[in-house]
Amino acid sequence: EGLALAVSRTPVGVDVEDLTREVDRNLLQAMLTPTEYRRLMRYSLAKRSRQFLKIWSMKEAYAKLMGLGHSLDFAKIEVSLRKGRLIADGNFPIDTSRLLSRSVQFHSFAWTRGTAEQWVVVAHEASQRTRVHTRILETPNTK
Repeated sequence: EGLALAVSRTPVGVDVEDLTREVDRNLLQAMLTPTEYRRLMRYSLAKRSRQFLKIWSMKEAYAKLMGLGHSLDFAKIEVSLRKGRLIADGNFPIDTSRLLSRSVQFHSFAWTRGTAEQWVVVAHEASQRTRVHTRILETPNTK
């Protein structure tokens, strides 16, 4: 339903998620830190899926920014939605200095089209010169 494009002079990571889909509870346990999992279990099922997808999209954007993809252990990275930040616990089988030496900023926004609600996250290295502009370009419905 959507496409995200980022143009930058520095590396970025982008992820797009459909916030209307339901998420299996087993996926929550596999991809969240224990703190994130406990926090999400307080929500209703519908809100839990929605919040998980927001957290997941931040983790995905970060993994793409770092060039690690799914080799990153997502259950060892904690995301704070309120503060838009990410914390790595350091127990990675890869070089942790690469993960922790960068200051990362997240920009996120949502848009609704029909019954779908898309969530977009852009992760980039923090810099005073970095500017993030967002614009939604409607695509024709080709169904």
